[in-house]
Amino acid sequence: MNHDVLQTAVYAPAEESYETEIAPVRRNLRLLTRHLTTVYPTRSDEIKAVDDVSLSLEENQIVGIVGESGCGKSTLALSILGLLRYPACITDGQVLLGDSDLMAMDKTGWQKLRGKKISFIPQNAMNVLNPVITIKKQMMEAIQVHRKMSRKEAEKEAYALLEMVSLPDTYANSYSHELSGGMRQRVVIATALANKPDVVIADEPTTGLDVIIQHGIVQLLVDLQKQCGISVIFITHDLPLVSSFADRLVVMYRGKLVEQGSVLRLYDRPDHFHTRALFENFPRLRERKHWVRECANNGHPLLSISGISKTFHARYGLGLRPKVSVKAVDDISLDIRKGEVVGLIGGSGSGKTTIARLVMGLIKPDAGEIVFDGEHLESMRAQKRKELLKGIHLVFQDPYQSMRNKMRVRDVVAEPMKIHGIKDPDEIEETIAAALEDVNLTPARLYMQRFPSELSGGQRQRVAFARALVTSPKLIIADEPTSMLDVSQRMGLLELMESLRQKHDVAFLFITHDLALAKHFCDRLIVLNKGRIVEEGQAEYIIDNPAHPYTRALLEAVKEPDFLTLAKN
Repeated sequence: MNHDVLQTAVYAPAEESYETEIAPVRRNLRLLTRHLTTVYPTRSDEIKAVDDVSLSLEENQIVGIVGESGCGKSTLALSILGLLRYPACITDGQVLLGDSDLMAMDKTGWQKLRGKKISFIPQNAMNVLNPVITIKKQMMEAIQVHRKMSRKEAEKEAYALLEMVSLPDTYANSYSHELSGGMRQRVVIATALANKPDVVIADEPTTGLDVIIQHGIVQLLVDLQKQCGISVIFITHDLPLVSSFADRLVVMYRGKLVEQGSVLRLYDRPDHFHTRALFENFPRLRERKHWVRECANNGHPLLSISGISKTFHARYGLGLRPKVSVKAVDDISLDIRKGEVVGLIGGSGSGKTTIARLVMGLIKPDAGEIVFDGEHLESMRAQKRKELLKGIHLVFQDPYQSMRNKMRVRDVVAEPMKIHGIKDPDEIEETIAAALEDVNLTPARLYMQRFPSELSGGQRQRVAFARALVTSPKLIIADEPTSMLDVSQRMGLLELMESLRQKHDVAFLFITHDLALAKHFCDRLIVLNKGRIVEEGQAEYIIDNPAHPYTRALLEAVKEPDFLTLAKN
């Protein structure tokens, strides 16, 4: 949880707008950066995360910023908002918000504008919402620090904001952990818009959400942008998504703004090789399958799940009486064979991650059995189960929550080896270096000494994947492993996974919201809805010929513009 970020960006106290007079700018210009440069000092040198970037944002405009992980997109946003963390610092340039020169302001001046004139929608709503304060109270705080109004008036405003983002007021007294990912993101959007800002910066607001919720969040932002007359900077690595609604695209590469223009112009006549690579490298739903494998169907499955069910009970009061029960997994059966890639797709809350946790032994099923490599997991003694589970590794969805910021990358990757009793320091060092090289974090020796807080989201996920490789597992459960990576790197990571499959005969349970990746990478697909399997079969056939209404709804929510057709028109 990082409540301080949202507190500063949205809740920061303000009484009056702080403005510094500068040379007049065009009236319809909401935000302007001039030659902005932000650096991260290191022991030997300094890294220019944002390098001489000049960017404009006009009234009622949506500008999409795209680029590979680590290219400086998020650092640019934090530089504009004055939210850089030490040792990062701005060394040159201007940030103009209307007629206000933000670089000429002190800390108090920044705080008076953030949340009032300019707001921030961060990447992970769970990390920024306070878990011990109700949604309503957090929204009231955001309102009252910027506007003088009574508690009753602020409460009424909070309910209006919830209505604006299509959340029933019954959720007003809920806590963040009681809401789904899409609901939490709507709360963060409502909070960011609480004081009717001129500019909203949204940093990967749809990452980790399923396609139906992504579509809803984007449509909500577009509708509110038109309704409230705000200007939006939308930072994302999802090029197909942002291409469907942005007025202008900005491409960043290694800290520099290398190209900008309309979506069709950048697709039809790209000037920079990275722009061309972004458009060419993401897989499309209607293309022929990229990975076609001959998987043997004979022999015993590596993993066999038979009739498992799991119900979660929420309790309250001194007597811990049942409050509500949710059947997360309902009579699920599936097999995975050696070297096979099986995909799990479905909306948030459909049971995908619960299945992964059941297989890993993190939770126990209420019914059914799980057999791995011929052994029944539920009947094993703890020590034998631990030894058997060395052959299964889980790559978590969120690399921000799955690793400690105070541990160096070397120690993060070494964790599974130490848990399973590998103590030889030379073996540990050599294995870590090889794993980091495999996930393209090079030079490995340099990355070993870094902390996760010094890495981008995509680099963190690659560290998480390197951690999965060090015990040579037979099955890797990959829970949204590409959700933090840009389009040009997703295929690279899947190529890595494919090479591991071929070399070590490793199987994958691939949990994803990305239906295009599911089609191209998976041999078979299993579609989940409300804890039950609604459809399963060969991946290409399921995507091209969906039989169940829920599968069709998932595919209809995918925003995949036909650039070639649009360009010709």
